[in-house]
Amino acid sequence: VKVPLVCSITKEKMNIPARGIFCTHYSCFDVNNFLEIVCSSSNPRWVCPVCKKPCYEFKIDIILFTILELYQERKELEQVIFLKRGEFKVF
Repeated sequence: VKVPLVCSITKEKMNIPARGIFCTHYSCFDVNNFLEIVCSSSNPRWVCPVCKKPCYEFKIDIILFTILELYQERKELEQVIFLKRGEFKVF
């Protein structure tokens, strides 16, 4: 399974990967970017930028968060591929 390490909103590497509690996809957005955009809007829309489902509660993806922390010095990384038996590769 391929999962992006870049925010679906800004296309920059995420700091805090999250998705809404109703989301079923693997892709995440950076929760700080999402909150900044929603809270600064005159007409806030609390919907997931990936699937458009309601997004007023979040799940932090601790696995992606940990991978981003482990590889924080490698700015060029854009995705992680999860393999069988829990292994992964970053690209």
